[in-house]
Amino acid sequence: DGDGRHDLVLGTPQAGINVEGAVILVTEITEGSADIGDRAQRMWTGVNPEDRAGWQAQLGGDLLGTGQETVLVSAWESDRSGQDAGEVYILGL
Repeated sequence: DGDGRHDLVLGTPQAGINVEGAVILVTEITEGSADIGDRAQRMWTGVNPEDRAGWQAQLGGDLLGTGQETVLVSAWESDRSGQDAGEVYILGL
């Protein structure tokens, strides 16, 4: 988020009642242990059942030319372009 501290992007492809998957962004990392749900600043979910979004997730730099970080997320079983064709989301912060 540009504050000079580390950010954490977690992919959870099995999340959701319909396995749509999710990605969680944590920008305020502190020492010790905590419930990730209490620390999440943002969460994105897959579009459709069984998309499995979050199989891979990583920060991608300023891909949109906005001066803000982006998050790249794979949804390896997305059906939007064909059965289990997969897709990659580019999410702006």
